[in-house]
Amino acid sequence: MVNTMSTKKKTQKVKPEMTDAERIREDERLREAYEDTLGEILENDDEDARDNLADYMDELKEESENVGRPPQTD
Repeated sequence: MVNTMSTKKKTQKVKPEMTDAERIREDERLREAYEDTLGEILENDDEDARDNLADYMDELKEESENVGRPPQTD
């Protein structure tokens, strides 16, 4: 049996560092998306969704606090 699969070299684009203005716009976009999602959750009174969002925000806060720190070893 002959393998006829060809292999193509995959290239990955490296995104340059964000400028302060780009970072501010991205933060504003994410904040708006967060507020929209939170509004929908509160409007629908969805307890599971609120719990999931709270868990996600806790994880996000923890990750944000650890940016730039070496990993902890137990």
